[in-house]
Amino acid sequence: MSDQGVSSRRELGKAERRRRIVDAAAALARATSVDAVSMVEIAERADVSPATLYNLFKTKDAILREVYDEDLAAYQRDVEAAPAANALDRIFVAMDLAAALYQREPVFYRNMARAGSPTLEMRAAIDEPRAAYWQSRVAAAVAEKRLRATADPEQLGAALAHLFRGAYLDWTAHVITALRMAAEQRYGAALMLLAFAAPAERAGLEARIDAAMKELRAAPRRAAAMN
Repeated sequence: MSDQGVSSRRELGKAERRRRIVDAAAALARATSVDAVSMVEIAERADVSPATLYNLFKTKDAILREVYDEDLAAYQRDVEAAPAANALDRIFVAMDLAAALYQREPVFYRNMARAGSPTLEMRAAIDEPRAAYWQSRVAAAVAEKRLRATADPEQLGAALAHLFRGAYLDWTAHVITALRMAAEQRYGAALMLLAFAAPAERAGLEARIDAAMKELRAAPRRAAAMN
């Protein structure tokens, strides 16, 4: 076999081991607190040696970063595949899909909120791509003229990201229910977007504000059994 063939097989083997490690870490993050999970446990679940694990990923944060990057990419694909009337409507579709994910996999998303909490680098690695995603969604709405040209996608998208993250963190800390979190996010986002809405979009956003307010009035802030 040529040196090129040996190198190709080696790279395929390396990629396959990386895949097993990331899949193992993702499964653990969906089942238990990642704070208590060791690198050795990830290696055992992935069926690789600890030495291989440390050779491919120097730290647990590095593995989790890949897990959360892949989760974001899958979420973005789901948003693009979901039906939406226009770019402005897709912002709310994206919010609803995110809320559904949190309710479906609460352990995973509460783990993500805690991941890397002692390190600013890990926190930025999780938060910055998500803020950039909301900025891109605002930019698409401006491009379609659903929002006025005076709307700054970078600033408005960052403001939306802060709003969403604040409600999300309250949910991860069991301060509010998942239903309350989703309603607060819809209400706040509609209010923010209304300030920049094209005339034809204002009535729709006002209707969203009214609907979210009704949900907030009906939804308890806390529940006996938090979800």
